[in-house]
Amino acid sequence: MKNHRKKSQSDPARVTGNLRPGDAFVAICDWNGYVKWLSNHTIKTQVGDLGWSNMIPGDAERFRSAFARTATLHERNMLEISSLNGLRYRIWMWSIGNPDLAVCTFNLLIPKDIEKLSERERELMALLASGKALKETAVLLEVSINTVHAHIRNIRAKLQLGSPNEVVSFAARFFHGEAEILPDDSRS
Repeated sequence: MKNHRKKSQSDPARVTGNLRPGDAFVAICDWNGYVKWLSNHTIKTQVGDLGWSNMIPGDAERFRSAFARTATLHERNMLEISSLNGLRYRIWMWSIGNPDLAVCTFNLLIPKDIEKLSERERELMALLASGKALKETAVLLEVSINTVHAHIRNIRAKLQLGSPNEVVSFAARFFHGEAEILPDDSRS
């Protein structure tokens, strides 16, 4: 039987550090989902924990499902989850292909206010993050340029951003879901 670290509520290392949106960490898990290595040891999850142990229940189940597909089918996955301590992460995962070190995750802390955005506003932000111009974004969303500007005004209000340039900057930082950050050789 593998020796996994036992959780302790009084363990000071289990207290989440001063993470801010944009902070990230990497975790490497074994085939069963136990964390074997972390790049940041001030987060609540620690080596020996199940990778989903500090997620809210519905998100933990979605993560477990994506993890299983990544570990067994070598699929790349990306999802957003909320932790038990109220933080929100976008997580990319890919297979390492070894049962002892089966899955690597890149975890980006994202602002909780992102939850306020509609699905359409998220689509717009993803297009802006990919470098699309406003006119091209309007064509791709099949709306007028005025509608794109209205979405940007709504996004500014919801995220408390000061200018349209801040919206583009925010999109580039937190909506790069299609960014090729995973190594090419991770595909099997």
